[in-house]
Amino acid sequence: FSAHRGEMICVMGASGCGKSTLLRALSGQFAPVQGEILFNGRSLYDHYEDLRGYVVYIPQFDAFDENLTIEENLEFAAAIRAPHLSRKERLRRIDAKLAELGLNERRRSVVGSVHRKTLSGGERKRLNIGLDMISTADIYLFDEPTSGLSSKDSEHVVEIIRSMAHNKIVLVTIHQPTTRIFEMFQKVILLDKGGKLVFFGTIGESLRY
Repeated sequence: FSAHRGEMICVMGASGCGKSTLLRALSGQFAPVQGEILFNGRSLYDHYEDLRGYVVYIPQFDAFDENLTIEENLEFAAAIRAPHLSRKERLRRIDAKLAELGLNERRRSVVGSVHRKTLSGGERKRLNIGLDMISTADIYLFDEPTSGLSSKDSEHVVEIIRSMAHNKIVLVTIHQPTTRIFEMFQKVILLDKGGKLVFFGTIGESLRY
């Protein structure tokens, strides 16, 4: 399959079919035994040091510090992921991301642990997404960003990913999406056991398939 700028693609399939493995391979963490991963015709693994900055992998688990506030977590993430930006530009980017994530009013709230949390499940997911999308990458790979969320929170998270993914390449692994969430994507990759690609095409084509 191939992906182009401006496309948001969902990766679907049964548990254990290789969805997360595919994303790890695309992110440079897991070299394929067969086949190639090409960015603009260049092999990701042959030119990894040159290309690694263009791609971001967002795993299922939380990457934020529970003892920091939402704003402090984003400041830390910006310093690591966009060190070439001035402090003024990083702060401007953080303000914009807080607004996009719907977390501006909670910016000074300490995240808290899972057992003594001050944020809802949806707010924690949105913060986790924002940590990586504050970078200047071109390709974003989200592994199950809606797992454990209600249908309403899931829709909110996918809407945020879509709004922040303008002119990017975005792949999202997702399990049993609602019709509304499914229709937010442009294309779908369907995997079967063993990582076999059984379908790749538009949402409309997938429904007919």
